[in-house]
Amino acid sequence: MTKETVFVFGREVELRPGRPDMKSAKIALRSRNGKYILTHGKYVSRKAIYEFLNSEKVKNFMVRSEREEALRADSRDKDKLKFLGKVCCVARVFGASRLDIVFGEREVKLFLPSEAFDEERYIKEFLTRELERLVEKYIDKWTRLTGIERPARVKVTEVKSYWGKMFLKTREMRVSLRLIEKREECIDYLVLHELAHLRYPDHGAAFHAFLDRFLPGNRALERLLKS
Repeated sequence: MTKETVFVFGREVELRPGRPDMKSAKIALRSRNGKYILTHGKYVSRKAIYEFLNSEKVKNFMVRSEREEALRADSRDKDKLKFLGKVCCVARVFGASRLDIVFGEREVKLFLPSEAFDEERYIKEFLTRELERLVEKYIDKWTRLTGIERPARVKVTEVKSYWGKMFLKTREMRVSLRLIEKREECIDYLVLHELAHLRYPDHGAAFHAFLDRFLPGNRALERLLKS
């Protein structure tokens, strides 16, 4: 049997013949970098392979593997910070007399009073303030250039289902805190996009003509934002 790919429990599994010295009736499944690879002996039938893949044993293995990978990813992410299109390694300086965050090209230094300090909360508050500042900067820019009235309120949330949203009845703009991970030109585009909804509620031709007029590269920026 030549190498092929199948889908099992919604996951992709690559089937590979085993090494020549692999026992003829053996089947082995492993996970590597989020991918599943099944190797099998020379005389293993297709029926036996599919019975094995559809077993509870394999399903539980996949769930366990993905949980362990998620835990490893969480551990790695604690030492990295995504900020305005850059991924910075985090360096901690304990015993600092005052809290501070200093960004370099590829490193961010956290000056913290002690190892017990609530680092996660401090970073979240810092990122929220930075995003609020940038959103206000681009609201000032686009309301001046387009003549659209300012929104009544701007709120940064931890929502993950959208990057930004304009509530027309209350004129409230909400932006996801995840937006601070993207390049600044994406924030620029997102603010104009949401302000445009105060004049054009849907995504019709007039809405896109408006964006094209004031920000000709908006379609590329939308793709960059969603990438």
